[in-house]
Amino acid sequence: MPLLLVKDDVTRLGCEVIVNATNMSLIPSGTVDTRIHLAAGPGLLEECRKIGGIETGEAVVTGGYGLGCRFVIHTAGPVWRGGCFGEEFSLRACYLTSLRLAFERGCRSIAFPLISAEDRRFPRDLLMDIAVDTVTSFSALAETDVYIAVDDLSEFELPDGLRSGVSGYLRSHYVPADGARLAAPEDLAEEKTYHREFSIQSPGPKPGKAAERKKAVSADRMRRSPSRPGKTDADECIQEASVRRSGYEPAARIISVPEQWSPFLEDGFSRTLCRLIDEKKISDVACYKKANVSKQTWHKILSDETYRPSKKTAISFAIALELDYEQTQALLATAGFTLSKSSLSDVIIEYFISTGNYNVFEIDEVLFKYDQETLASVR
Repeated sequence: MPLLLVKDDVTRLGCEVIVNATNMSLIPSGTVDTRIHLAAGPGLLEECRKIGGIETGEAVVTGGYGLGCRFVIHTAGPVWRGGCFGEEFSLRACYLTSLRLAFERGCRSIAFPLISAEDRRFPRDLLMDIAVDTVTSFSALAETDVYIAVDDLSEFELPDGLRSGVSGYLRSHYVPADGARLAAPEDLAEEKTYHREFSIQSPGPKPGKAAERKKAVSADRMRRSPSRPGKTDADECIQEASVRRSGYEPAARIISVPEQWSPFLEDGFSRTLCRLIDEKKISDVACYKKANVSKQTWHKILSDETYRPSKKTAISFAIALELDYEQTQALLATAGFTLSKSSLSDVIIEYFISTGNYNVFEIDEVLFKYDQETLASVR
């Protein structure tokens, strides 16, 4: 199940469940709480009054009323009192209890606001960290799409070490399009020494080679048979797919890749990814979950050798496989992409790779804080 951070109103995400960050009385007081009640209509408040109230960390379910969702889950977030009164535990309980209630009702999508973010005095550097950590720990058990909606990016803050590390790296490596800041000359010299350039052309079928390609697809499917570790029942149901596209559109640029990775450009993204998963000796399921990619996207990659992923999906798998910078560039090149010094989000990705931090959720937190599109946005 992907976890998605979005800058939006929690009532507008079209999820089956909306979580309302409220108080123990269930009477609306905060901005998000009031907005949810206004959108739902008076029926929601009437049902909340009948329930009476809940304890901090608990959650209850009501109807969706005018919100257009199946349910609203109301949870009472803790007030920060110095951290010695179980505030972090209570905040985690808010998320876990809400997720459990949604899961028990068979819901496939749930939208959270950032709980305890408004007037509860919770340290802002803990809010997103606890939310993401708690949701991802639950995600191993359920295939539910989880959205965390934040109206104002100032509602949370990155931990000091991470914030200073990212900002320092951006100052020395980010090259805006106007060229105001330039990359270190030695970086460019090293790149010329160890790399050669390749034009990214279509890795699709060559004329007259349809039979050989179909045979290669069959061989690849046999290699990834149900007996292979990490296969699920859903994986076993994937049927051999015919080639549905003639190949990738040639990229309108020259991409530099390491010499030893150049053969992979001909294999394409899907074959290269499968080979890397085998070399890393991890299961398919572990890989796509670590990448925060949906099972549906993984099945598309596996069943269609010519599947062209989005750049975000390709990066997510590079992170899940813990590839270094050159290897990441080479994997991206198989799909016609590259990391650029003039892209703020790309340099943030580069920072995490350079520091050996392959936590895709932490990467998304930083991208989100910098108001960049996250890796886990809708693919």
